[in-house]
Amino acid sequence: RPLSSSQHLQGDPPVAMCKGLSDAEVRTRAAGFAAAEFSAAAAKVGNEELREAASQLALQGLTALEGHGVRCAQFLLGTLQSAVSLGASAKHDAVWMLQRMALKSESAKAWIMQAGGAEVIHKALLVGYADEKFGQEGAWLAYYLDGLRGLADLLCRSRTGGSSDHLAVRVAVAWVVFELVTEERKELGPQPKAESASVLAVLLEAMGHESTSHQAQWACVAALDAMVKCEPRLGSLFLEGGGAKLIVRALRSAIGMGYEGEEFRRAVSFLVTSLSDGSAPAANALVNEGAAEALREVCRQGTGRDIDAAMWALGSVGGLGCVLEAMTEQSSNSPWVFRGGIIALSSCAWSANSEGEDLQRLPQALLLVLECLTQEDAAAPSDGTGSRWLTECITALGSVLVSIAPHVPPGSRADVDRGMEALLKRLQDTPVLRSTPTRPGPGTSAAAAPEEHVEANVTAEKASEAIGRIASAAPEWRHALRSCGALG
Repeated sequence: RPLSSSQHLQGDPPVAMCKGLSDAEVRTRAAGFAAAEFSAAAAKVGNEELREAASQLALQGLTALEGHGVRCAQFLLGTLQSAVSLGASAKHDAVWMLQRMALKSESAKAWIMQAGGAEVIHKALLVGYADEKFGQEGAWLAYYLDGLRGLADLLCRSRTGGSSDHLAVRVAVAWVVFELVTEERKELGPQPKAESASVLAVLLEAMGHESTSHQAQWACVAALDAMVKCEPRLGSLFLEGGGAKLIVRALRSAIGMGYEGEEFRRAVSFLVTSLSDGSAPAANALVNEGAAEALREVCRQGTGRDIDAAMWALGSVGGLGCVLEAMTEQSSNSPWVFRGGIIALSSCAWSANSEGEDLQRLPQALLLVLECLTQEDAAAPSDGTGSRWLTECITALGSVLVSIAPHVPPGSRADVDRGMEALLKRLQDTPVLRSTPTRPGPGTSAAAAPEEHVEANVTAEKASEAIGRIASAAPEWRHALRSCGALG
């Protein structure tokens, strides 16, 4: 898990620094305030001779303060170098103080950078590479000093190193990039778009190094996925730079890790989905590099939730046919494949082509979903409460029926009629309808229901949404649904 900057910036400073700090801080602030007031007043004095003399004295004070600030920056950077060399815990305190200076003052950033801060930080990370927390603290400091350019600079300084110390730097930077572009970093505001492409390029290069470890690849994959989700245009840049080949290599590397690689395999599958979802060129590029076969291998050798993610990714790159093929081959050996396939059908059946092979595959998909629904109904409690898995089944059923209904009129296929009956049953059995004498209004939502019935009402909402789409897309079904009162 990446280290958030809040873990070492919020709250009290390190214990070793607390003694005697309060009095010094108060005196420093008071002196600075007095000097600032003197400088402001000097510029407004009417007497020219006094104004010039006071302004000169204010300038001397400012120069002294700036010189003191420069010496503070140099002192901390020197302390950082010596503490890392000795393996002392003061390295964490020095980084913490530098971070505080950088966050509070633009001038302090300049002092630190002019004192060779970028080079000192990089060398310190190389020497202290075995301390993962220190590595991420140093990477955050580089970001606070110069934004994404600071992170890119760290990566560039370690882009060709294949030793453990250079790999540790790349891992630390990748996790910081991941943290920056996820929800947890929203308080920092939007990031400069021009720098994103530069960071992506160095991440891609770091990921492509032959000596890059599993952990470094994982960090790069997580960071790239977060970046692509925020800026989809970066996906094209990543693939143009040979990213498809690197993804497949990372996925095969994760497969060889066994149980310990489950989260790594999930991360790669998420990146595949982010790149290929809604982009046929991206999906083709990934398939051409062997992504579909690698994802099938995850389904064969995966250990749990990684299979869910792989099936979803398989639907994104290979469509309905790939998902059904994997479900047919592996579902008897792995319930995770069947479960992941049902979830994937919610997406790929919805976007299936209305002509050609996809249309011919939809009946098979419908039978699989109905089989799953039958099993879930048999295991469901009798009190009307629902389950999240039942909601997934109904969502998948609705997706399949929305695609197939325009081509199959009512009464012409028993399995389609059975599927429509299953959707209607969810509406009739939902607790919010059974407990309310009148039809719910537009404001009725699952959140207003008793806690134990929330999931059942969510399931009903999914069924209702599917019925509405079917009625809109298939006139013959619209007439049938209106005749039975389903459309009001």
